[in-house]
Amino acid sequence: MKQSFNDILEESKIEFLEKIDKKFDELYKSLESMNGKMRSEVKTDDLSALTRELHNIRSVAGSYEIDFLVSAVRNITDHISHIYELNANEVIDGSLAKEIFDLTHVFLKDIKTNDSGVLDSKLESIIKKNNEIKRVLLVEKDDGLVSHFKKLFKKYKISYSIVTSGKDAFNRLLDEQFDLLITDLHIGKLDGPSLIAANRVSGAFNKDIQTVMLSVSYFDLLPSISVPDLFLSKNESLLEELDHFLERFSKGEFEAKLEDPLNILCLDDDQNIHDLLNISFRNHNINYRSSFDIKSFTKEYLKEKPDLVILDLVLEDESGIDAINHLKESGELLSIPVIILSSLEGGLKNELVKDVPFIIATLSKPFTPKSMGKEVISLYQQSKKSLRL
Repeated sequence: MKQSFNDILEESKIEFLEKIDKKFDELYKSLESMNGKMRSEVKTDDLSALTRELHNIRSVAGSYEIDFLVSAVRNITDHISHIYELNANEVIDGSLAKEIFDLTHVFLKDIKTNDSGVLDSKLESIIKKNNEIKRVLLVEKDDGLVSHFKKLFKKYKISYSIVTSGKDAFNRLLDEQFDLLITDLHIGKLDGPSLIAANRVSGAFNKDIQTVMLSVSYFDLLPSISVPDLFLSKNESLLEELDHFLERFSKGEFEAKLEDPLNILCLDDDQNIHDLLNISFRNHNINYRSSFDIKSFTKEYLKEKPDLVILDLVLEDESGIDAINHLKESGELLSIPVIILSSLEGGLKNELVKDVPFIIATLSKPFTPKSMGKEVISLYQQSKKSLRL
């Protein structure tokens, strides 16, 4: 009887795993021979050979859809890649990679009876135990910038993984736990904003991690779901800002905070929206004032000029755009950051906001009260930085 394609593929997969079990013994011994030595005592060629073999195993395992093996080998490779960055007199610590090797041996010894879900949990536990320091996923193509990141990660004892495309980053985010995502804008078809949005809607365990995007300029009118927690502008001060940021991140001081109170004036004709925004801003050093029509908005604006304005586009008999025009008629030019908060979508919204000055973002209704405060603060701080540049 002729074998089916699936049967042939399964036989080939079993043969591969049997060969890999022996190959893993060799690779483990190779790593063990390096462990505890100074970097200067280990040949780069030996490291490269070890890394190359692991990459080959991961490629074939991925083709056979052996997910646990792919994840395990990827983490071993990440750990070994850090050895390249050590100074000549620094000692190699391969303990994390050795633990993952041991767990992989368990998987390979009895593939049919092992529960991959249990092994995945054990793998995650090993990584967390050995990486009490923060873990970052960097998505960047620029070799010079990657080199600088590596130096800073080492300086602040941050564990890291590096990929060059949004697609690879998304796959990592689905499989592994990270504390921070740093992504460039141009990282392939799945670009920086799209990667951030895809991760947030994925439902995976990284959906709520902090996000940073590197870009030549600040982005206006990004959908709320794509807005990173922090923008870092790729200008002459980027390296200095990265150093300062990663130092704070390593100390757990990532979250955007305000030294001085932020005065916000919001125009919206719905009391429920004002109530939700009040709750959102309650613990963020924000002074919030509400207005329900153009008359009250203009009066509040002229009474005390706010730091930031939030505008609804569609009111009962008027629009947020009319409020800006009314300010002009009163002899007051709007010269502060504006956030549009609206349930409108598509071309109509874009047409309405095209002549509004200083828009730093358009946020959608409905919004998430829990994250709204951080989002508004981050947008405000980045807009102030952009105006200074």
